[in-house]
Amino acid sequence: MFLEKQLDIKKETIEQLIGLSEIVEAEEKGKSIMLSLNHSSLAELYFGAYQTYPSLGTDVREKILNQKDEEDLEFCTFYRYFITTDPRNFFDFVVHLYNKDMFFFHTGKMIDKLAKDAVIQKKIEEGLKKEKDIEKIGWFLFLMSKATKEVGLELLSHIDIDDLSSKIDKEESLYKIGYCVRYITVKNPKMGLELVNHINFDVLSSKINEEDNIQTIVECVTNGIGWASGKFELKLVNSIEIDILAAKIDTEEDLSKIGFCLNNIASVSAEVAMKLVKSINLELLSTKLNKEDNIQEIGSLLSRIAKVNENVALKLLNRIDIVTLSARIVKEENLLNIGSFIETIAKVNEKVALKLLNSIDISAMSINIGGEWYIPHIGYCLSCIAKVNKEVAIKLVDSIGLDVISAKLNKDTMENIESCLKGLVDINKEVANEIVNRLNPKLRDELKKKMFLN
Repeated sequence: MFLEKQLDIKKETIEQLIGLSEIVEAEEKGKSIMLSLNHSSLAELYFGAYQTYPSLGTDVREKILNQKDEEDLEFCTFYRYFITTDPRNFFDFVVHLYNKDMFFFHTGKMIDKLAKDAVIQKKIEEGLKKEKDIEKIGWFLFLMSKATKEVGLELLSHIDIDDLSSKIDKEESLYKIGYCVRYITVKNPKMGLELVNHINFDVLSSKINEEDNIQTIVECVTNGIGWASGKFELKLVNSIEIDILAAKIDTEEDLSKIGFCLNNIASVSAEVAMKLVKSINLELLSTKLNKEDNIQEIGSLLSRIAKVNENVALKLLNRIDIVTLSARIVKEENLLNIGSFIETIAKVNEKVALKLLNSIDISAMSINIGGEWYIPHIGYCLSCIAKVNKEVAIKLVDSIGLDVISAKLNKDTMENIESCLKGLVDINKEVANEIVNRLNPKLRDELKKKMFLN
């Protein structure tokens, strides 16, 4: 009836759309037949149609609004839709507008006007009760506080905590649990804390120990629950069954997920992280490290393990094939990754880092470094190498060629030149001086004053 009476859409057209499954027909006993689209598509349809086609429904506009302005037209159209359809449609309306207008510059006024209406507010409350998707509830409340702070905070302060915590207890997805809590806490820390305190701890702890995805576990605990209550977060981490989680880590192939898991647990409890690291199968983990081509992933994981237990990190490092690892360094195109990786290895064990650099193919590595266009990265990479082994760094500079380096510096900005030279000074001040002496006279004189070079 709404489509026929208010939007002047012919009954035959509606029936044709139902036949094509473009819209869905639903009927409940004692209620009118309901026609629906995907929620976000419905919001887009209403919002876009009148803006794209100003002449659409001109007669209907005049009948409904008696020639009122566009803003009133939009308000009346949406208002009638929201009070006559599923109350959860308002959630999708807000999400849709956010996707189109992230900061609600153009649509915040409309949301505010609608949400302040007593009838719409009642529909929103009904929708919150009816909606089972807790992540969607949290995201909607977050966006409402962003679009219209006054109404959003009012909604947050009147959440039915018992109802929402009951939905959380029934929710199987740790991801949704974590983000529901986080969205609410970001906008109202007090309500976030109250919500967490109403969650059934034993039920949630059981879900955590049953979850196979180690990243999901950590995201729920530290990136979700932890935002609301450090005390509850610590209690959850302490309830983790170490052997079970260690076994999950043993089967995880993604090194970044393993590192993320260990790092976040360590940020909550160093003791639990220590027990976990000691329970991991090092043979399996070292095999994964030897298979990994990305040196950044290798370095990141070793660094995180070293923060928890240096001995375990060293044991892993000693199980990695140095020749294979040095070949991967040479293949790495990002000089920042190379420099930071060498720094990481040196922090774990300088002897291993020295051994690694001694096995590098100087010729191939110099081609890699010499081909870099951004000179600060050249300086950083060579500096990291020099801090471990100056001899290797000097060999690399000689292989690249002083003329090649000085030619790159001559074409760049003073800021970038200084950054590169600081790295070269770490290798050898004489080498840095020799490169500066090959620059154009103006640059040369200015750099010698600034950097106290001869």
